[in-house]
Amino acid sequence: MTIKARNLRKQFRSKKEEKGFFNTVKSLFSPQYVYHRALDNLSFEIEQGEKVGFIGPNGAGKSTTIKIITGLLFPDSGKSEVLGLQPFYEREKLNYLIGVIFGQKQTLDPSLSVFSSFYIRSKLYDIEETLFKKRLHSLTEIFELEKLLYKNPRELSLGESMRCEITAALLHNPKILFLDEPTIGLDLNAKLHVRELLNRFCNETKATLFLTSHDMVDIEKITDRVLVLNKGCLVEDEPISNLKKKYGAKKVLTLITEKDGNTLKVPSCARLIEAKENSISLEVDAAESLLEKVIHSLMQQTSVKDISIEEPSLEDSIRAIYGSK
Repeated sequence: MTIKARNLRKQFRSKKEEKGFFNTVKSLFSPQYVYHRALDNLSFEIEQGEKVGFIGPNGAGKSTTIKIITGLLFPDSGKSEVLGLQPFYEREKLNYLIGVIFGQKQTLDPSLSVFSSFYIRSKLYDIEETLFKKRLHSLTEIFELEKLLYKNPRELSLGESMRCEITAALLHNPKILFLDEPTIGLDLNAKLHVRELLNRFCNETKATLFLTSHDMVDIEKITDRVLVLNKGCLVEDEPISNLKKKYGAKKVLTLITEKDGNTLKVPSCARLIEAKENSISLEVDAAESLLEKVIHSLMQQTSVKDISIEEPSLEDSIRAIYGSK
C-alpha cells in the first residue's frame, strides 16, 4: 500500500475575539478559545500507480490531510503510513521518496538558470551526476524543456514555469507526486499542455499521483479516482466514472431529425430543452434504459440522422454530492 490513512483526527484552536475594551483586556489574562475540527476520523488507502483526485470546499481539511501524510503535521489521533514510513517521524527518509508541487509557490532560484536550479537540487538529493543527466534528459523530453533549460525563471511564462517546477520535483525519481493546484493561473492552452504531460509521465513511470484542485476539469482529465472531503470527513471514494453515474442524474440528448422538432411528442420521462426545425434536445435521467426508451420513442415518430449524448460533468456530480450531504 502506497498511502494509508487510518482514523485521522486533527483540531486547531484559535483565540476568541472579544468585543469591548473591558472584555479585550480581560482576554489578555484569561483568553477564551474556539476549537475547529479539521479532520474527523478520516481513513483511505491508495495503491502504487493510482492517480487520485482529492477535492472538497475550502476548509474541508484537504491541506491538513496533505500536511499529515507528508510529515509536516502530526495528527491528534489516528495513523498514517506512506511507502511503509511514518511521515512525521521519518520525514527525512520520506522526502527522498516523494515530490511536492504547490501551484502558487516557486522553488526555482530566480537568480540562476533553470538548469542551475536543477543541478543544485540534484546535489541536495545526492543524485550521482551520470544519473542526473540521464533523468534530466528523459524529463526534458517528456515536459518539452529543450528551449527553457538555460533561461532565467523570470523569463518564463506561467505554463513554462509550471513544467519546470514539475520537472524539478521529479528529478530524484519520487514514487509519489503530490500536486496542489498545479494549473492555477494558467491559460487554457497551458492547462491542456500540463495535463497532457502529467498523464504521459504517469503512464510511462507508473508513479502515484495525488492531486488537489478546484478545477474539476483537472481532476477529470488527470485522475481516475476521487476522494471527496467535506467538513473533515470522507463523503465519497469512487472512480470518476462511478461518481458521475451515481450523482450525474441528467444527460442531454440531441437528435438531428427529418421532421420539425416542434411536431414531435416528448416522452414523459424526458424534459424538452429546445426544439428546432430539424432537431430536438431533451434532458433525460442518466439511466441507460431511459435513454433507450426516449430514443426509441422519437425514432418511431421520425427518421433520425444523428444522435449526440452530453454526459454530466464531474463538477455537476460534485455539486450534487454536497447538496445531498
